Amino acid sequence: NNWVVVKRAVDAHDLEFHEITHLFTTQINNFPNFYGKIIVLNGLETAEEISKSLLMPEAPSVSNLMLRQGLGKNFAVVGIGGGVGASTIAINLAFELADRNLMTHLGDYSTEPMVAPYLGLRDLIRVPNKIHSNLIISQTNFTDLENYFHFLQLQIDSGTNSIFDFGSTRNNFLDFTNLFVARLDLASLNKIILRLNRNQIPEGSWLILNQRHNSNFHKSLEGIMMQKLEGSPFKAVRILPSDTKAVEAAQSTYSALIEC
Repeated sequence: NNWVVVKRAVDAHDLEFHEITHLFTTQINNFPNFYGKIIVLNGLETAEEISKSLLMPEAPSVSNLMLRQGLGKNFAVVGIGGGVGASTIAINLAFELADRNLMTHLGDYSTEPMVAPYLGLRDLIRVPNKIHSNLIISQTNFTDLENYFHFLQLQIDSGTNSIFDFGSTRNNFLDFTNLFVARLDLASLNKIILRLNRNQIPEGSWLILNQRHNSNFHKSLEGIMMQKLEGSPFKAVRILPSDTKAVEAAQSTYSALIEC
């Protein structure tokens, strides 16, 4: 039942959701981004009964719910760790597209929804919100994924551009342009290298680094990180400065990302 412990392990990249095949719980809860087998116990089962439950046929997995590619652009925004600014970038990228008169859908697929609180919205699960003439925002309904995926497919088929905020985990159900977001620090560098070693960075991905500090150490770290990333699958690496130039840098990054 201590899902917080599992989530912390995932956020620290000590554990990946796809590595979990069975989850035992005494509560029927929603476990975002987990598509293994959930076994609900009442605490009175014998070891034999639990063993039998492991052998029961698997229910249809959401991993079989794949989306067809559409005419629009598709972006997956993934945070290398929590609190790195992935949701902020996803939201601003969505508004950037909408301001260019491009129909856009922003979906919150993260373990802990961030888009709705950021924008002060409610009931995104029940009713997607159209908050701009060209922008629809929704939150993944994990309790009714089949209908939610049907809604997504209708958006994609209509030519709408799709942006998904995946938080710090990722489940690939469509061929997105992967946009990874991390801090410019040693911890993030180690996490990026870990993902590279595990082949978890698709070819052609983008990396945005938030430079929270402007010290000499961070300037030298920038050179180290760029050297470490030579020959990596990243198509582009952009660094957002910590000063007032950050807005201009973000704007040019969005422009380059959209145009390519």
